[in-house]
Amino acid sequence: MPRLNHGTLLENLVVLEVARVLMRHPEATVEVASSFSMPPLTQCWHKTPHEPGNNPRFNKGVMANLLNGVIAVGARTSYPALLRDCLTNVPGLPVVPYALADGSELYEYGGPNGALLAALLAMRQGQSVRTWSNDLSDNQSRYRRIPMPDASTECPRTTEYAAALSTNCGVIPGIDSFCSEAFPDSVPAMASWSRRCMVRIGFLDPDSYVAARVPRPGQVDSSAHSHWLTKLHQDAELTAGIMFFASQDGPGRPALIAAFHDDARTEYHRSVVFCYGNYMVGIKLRGDETDHVDRIIESVSGAWGTWSSMINRDSDGLSWQIK
Repeated sequence: MPRLNHGTLLENLVVLEVARVLMRHPEATVEVASSFSMPPLTQCWHKTPHEPGNNPRFNKGVMANLLNGVIAVGARTSYPALLRDCLTNVPGLPVVPYALADGSELYEYGGPNGALLAALLAMRQGQSVRTWSNDLSDNQSRYRRIPMPDASTECPRTTEYAAALSTNCGVIPGIDSFCSEAFPDSVPAMASWSRRCMVRIGFLDPDSYVAARVPRPGQVDSSAHSHWLTKLHQDAELTAGIMFFASQDGPGRPALIAAFHDDARTEYHRSVVFCYGNYMVGIKLRGDETDHVDRIIESVSGAWGTWSSMINRDSDGLSWQIK
């Protein structure tokens, strides 16, 4: 959750609410696999001076109100509660700084990646979760402190972070798996790591999704996305493959959404894409999809409405497309 804009809000709500819907059975064995994952806690930032005004639902003012107790966060598994606990960071866990010298406005606090959100939810529900994370490390990493820490040192501590941020969780943290290969070369490592489970949730957070275009480093095309989806569902009863993408090309967005829906369509029969402005988060579902699509839409739209109400904003603008 590094960048304070509406795209981060949307992806965080989707990842958390998908996890909430799929992990509702206490006995569920759960795996979470994320690529482009970043460390569990990374420094928050704005890229331009205009972002706070352009992103009124998720900016430095909102973070200040969370930290100062102005915003009531609700239940301890709600997104506002999880986010506040990460921003407050009472245990003093490492917040890995943004490493690019591009003039961005940086803040002293850090927010959670998708894997940490899922692990926090599982832990506070008394469940265990296996986590696999994949990101670049060393001087290739976007978030690092020379010489350490970076994704390679902190992602294996995701469960430990979740335990430290959740008192009286009753779960003994383990060591999580990490891969530093670039995506999609990392997909075989993910496949080797996975075991038989009831629920597996995958999350991709690339620079962009380019569909049929040739991808540059940090981008994902339809071929790599489909390959990842195929490997993601092996030995899982229920699978959700989630991907964040954004585009300022308004006329081109419908084609991107259609390409997402068509990727690995024979294996994932249902999908839904949530949209807000330039930002999109797509979910591919395999298993008992029909019921889960309806529950996910209800849960995400409800969480979006709750967040908007808490910060005195209308809940308009969120839409979704189903296939």
